[in-house]
Amino acid sequence: RMIINTSYFQYGAKVIRDFLDYIAISLSHNQKILRKDDLLIVALQMASGQTYFEVVRILEVGRYQSRAEVQRLGFVNMTAQRSNGILFPLFQVDSFREDPRRIRIHLGQDFLRRIVFIIDPLIDPIMHEKISKKIQPLA
Repeated sequence: RMIINTSYFQYGAKVIRDFLDYIAISLSHNQKILRKDDLLIVALQMASGQTYFEVVRILEVGRYQSRAEVQRLGFVNMTAQRSNGILFPLFQVDSFREDPRRIRIHLGQDFLRRIVFIIDPLIDPIMHEKISKKIQPLA
């Protein structure tokens, strides 16, 4: 999960898809690292070059973790933070905007979106708590 959370500025989308689908299971004792009801942030890269960051919940994940079916809950802004010469995404939870449409997206058929962050209560409990409170009325 930490590798995914630091990957946005480090690796391309295909590298992360291959990592999730083929390598991550062997690194985590043959257990998937993405599970149903996990919260993720996916980047949506538009043709204009603009990038949106969507907060989604996993509805279903099969053999290929990068191709999960997700439901969009809203949007969040991101800034970059440099630490030890490496850029890390810093998501501004207070900027969260709800999407009442609750669109279902199958990441295996949508190549504009890529998983960039796993909102994990063990890795970042403060962010997980803030996002959970904001989406609780949506659930």
